[in-house]
Amino acid sequence: MPVARPGRLLQCAAAVLLACVVLATMQCKRAEEKPSGETLARQYCSGCHEFPDPSVLTKESWRFLLTYMGFYLGQNNFDVLKGSSRSVIENIRSKQMTLQVSGLVPSEPVVSDADWAAIRRYYDSLAPATALPQTGKPVLTDELALFKIKETVYQPHEAIVTMVRVDEPHQQIVVANAHDLDLVILDKQLHVAQKYNGYELLVDMFEHDDSLYVLSIGDLMGRYVGMDRGYVLKVPRNNSVRANALPAAGGLWRRPTWLFTDLDLMTSTSSLFCNFGDVDGSLQLFTLQHGMYKPHSTVVQAPGIVKLCVQDFNKDGLPDLAVLMSHARETSAS
Repeated sequence: MPVARPGRLLQCAAAVLLACVVLATMQCKRAEEKPSGETLARQYCSGCHEFPDPSVLTKESWRFLLTYMGFYLGQNNFDVLKGSSRSVIENIRSKQMTLQVSGLVPSEPVVSDADWAAIRRYYDSLAPATALPQTGKPVLTDELALFKIKETVYQPHEAIVTMVRVDEPHQQIVVANAHDLDLVILDKQLHVAQKYNGYELLVDMFEHDDSLYVLSIGDLMGRYVGMDRGYVLKVPRNNSVRANALPAAGGLWRRPTWLFTDLDLMTSTSSLFCNFGDVDGSLQLFTLQHGMYKPHSTVVQAPGIVKLCVQDFNKDGLPDLAVLMSHARETSAS
């Protein structure tokens, strides 16, 4: 009857132990090779924009925003928003619908459920419960010999200032306060010369035909995706402190700026509107019809337009357009 030698038994035990160590090492290596939430976030989020640090928003804000961003990646899970207010659910559904209509929601998920969950955990674990405090603002100092700091008579208790413009010909300052829905015109003594109330989110203005035209972006925070809430007001020049502004254009959507221009070289009744848009955007030409500016044609169909310039760049005697796009798209139209 054969008898096992002690040396042989030790060799077998060592081989079994080595195999266990190799298997454990391979499993650990596989676990280490699995991308972290941060790695996945940098991979997917940075494909469209700069990588956002978790500290820039609260946990609650990230839950909403990541649900919105997930639509672009084919992730349509709303579970993290259970218990949210009706307005939150309506908001996120309107954003989803707009992306679907625009064909920007992929038919199949671009990121797996597991990886998307890891991205969510990364932001939820590191984001603050409440917004981080703002850094202290420096005290205003009167250090410029040719300038002096003066307070205006218009001192609202709270303000969300969306526009400040200097009207040099009339020596006035135009201020828009979205908190109180005020449009205030200050004279050179910084007293209130005119005040209009009930007009929200005014962001730009132009002097044209001795009238003041102001533009409302309609939706500053992107809450009303795809809704045409923007408009233009014609502000009359008179001595009344409280006067009525007249509508000049309506049905606009997220227009950050516009320009009166003379594209046909004959009239000055044309106006170019930059439609920044959330998903769809354009540069549109409006013409004056019965006292209101109405859409005439689309010059450029692309989102993200924030600025334009009209000039004869190629010296052919005809106006050309230079368009600044914030979505990393550059184009021109002649």
